[in-house]
Amino acid sequence: MQPTRHTFADFVVIVSLVIAGLYLLVSGKTSASTVTISTTEGEVLKLSLNDDRLVEIEGRLGKSVIEIKDGKVRFVDSPCPHHLCMRRGWIHEGGDWVACAPNGIMVSISGDAKFDAITP
Repeated sequence: MQPTRHTFADFVVIVSLVIAGLYLLVSGKTSASTVTISTTEGEVLKLSLNDDRLVEIEGRLGKSVIEIKDGKVRFVDSPCPHHLCMRRGWIHEGGDWVACAPNGIMVSISGDAKFDAITP
């Protein structure tokens, strides 16, 4: 069995696939810039992702603390029993959201949702 020789066309195809993959990876990022914080009582705050701050908002169980930093947002503290909202960690892309259901607070990022190869 003789070793396979790669031709110039093989090289061109491989480089083209790598460039296309990198382009899709980079172009999949969204330009999210607004955080929306809403409660079941109807309070809605719209804040910029570009302004670092801590936001305290009153919910059904008490006060939740939400941090906006470096273009990302997360729950820092919440009076809910299991703290699933805090475990979710940072969100930063358009269409991302995190909610503290027991406390009735939802945080979402506006912008185009990021699609991948599986999303229809």
